[in-house]
Amino acid sequence: CGVRGIVIDEAQRAVDRDGVVRREDLAEWLKERHNKLNVSFFLLGMGRVRYLFDHDDQIDRRWDEELPMAPYDWGSQEEDEPLSRLHFIALLVAYKNASPIPFSADLDVEDDAIALRFYYAARGVMGLLKKLLLRAIRFAEQDKATVIAPDILKRAYERAFRKEKQHESLINPWGPH
Repeated sequence: CGVRGIVIDEAQRAVDRDGVVRREDLAEWLKERHNKLNVSFFLLGMGRVRYLFDHDDQIDRRWDEELPMAPYDWGSQEEDEPLSRLHFIALLVAYKNASPIPFSADLDVEDDAIALRFYYAARGVMGLLKKLLLRAIRFAEQDKATVIAPDILKRAYERAFRKEKQHESLINPWGPH
């Protein structure tokens, strides 16, 4: 069909946390490219990207769809597994299968109790899960470990979420209980 698209990641950087558009040149650049190239643009980023559209009527008219990506929902333990939980576990399985270092046998990510630890660590957010796993892989490589084990995840969590732990009163799901 000849469809072309441009993906712009971290688009929220054009907007301050308080919703003030700081990079008006980005909006102008998008408008120019859209008119000249007739391509689709995909802006990926945090919710404050919305302010870019609220700030400029011309760019808002050019946009067709906003697709928010809410964190995965685990649901309560009493109910049947919600579809969102199954999708989160499927994501875990995909990350596990793509990992250059295998997970230890006691990290069966398809087991709800183990998957819940990952869910808690990431708070259902794909980017935070990736952050944790990348840190675990780095630690495993530094240690010359043959598997990613709970002790490596414990260290990875401490390092990856040290700031969040201070502000959100989080506990390490691989630490002592």
